[in-house]
Amino acid sequence: MKRQSKKIRPEWSYLVPAENVELAPSRLEISAGKEQMAAVARRLGIIAVEDLRADLQVSRDYNDHIIHVYGTLFADITKECVITLEPVKLHIEESFEGWFADNDKTVSFVKARRDRLKVRTGIDVPVLEEDEDPEPIEDGKIDVGELVVQNLCLAMPEYPHKEGVTYDITDEDQSQKEKSELRKNPFAALKDWKK
Repeated sequence: MKRQSKKIRPEWSYLVPAENVELAPSRLEISAGKEQMAAVARRLGIIAVEDLRADLQVSRDYNDHIIHVYGTLFADITKECVITLEPVKLHIEESFEGWFADNDKTVSFVKARRDRLKVRTGIDVPVLEEDEDPEPIEDGKIDVGELVVQNLCLAMPEYPHKEGVTYDITDEDQSQKEKSELRKNPFAALKDWKK
């Protein structure tokens, strides 16, 4: 019996029918609702997403098989401070691009050559740039909401901290402390052993 894989549903999905995308760029403004933002916050492991929207341009490339999405995402999020664990509010504004292709109609020449090389040689080959290995168009639609969430994940600062808060021990301080410990007499640890 053939097992069907269960498709994971994105936290924020905004589907655009591929057949509606033309060569001339069309502008699209999208924004997530409250429930979607709460789900995105859970997915990203952060305290909250207060605002998530994007200003996009969607067009077909000259070959008519690849859809190009580019634009800017805007987000207001809250993460934990890595020093105090208190909430830190952050505003993110990030430009990004994405490519989609119908794998039934076209295959990237670069991707096909890379896959063939990998099979022939058995060695790991470098990961392709996204424009050379586009995301698949699924059920005739592209999901620009999921694309925005993926790029938000990449744009978030990994180690945010509250303004004015600094580490007590910097990497330089730690390095100096370790050097001074190395200069101590190697027999200093044995001094209390006599008892």
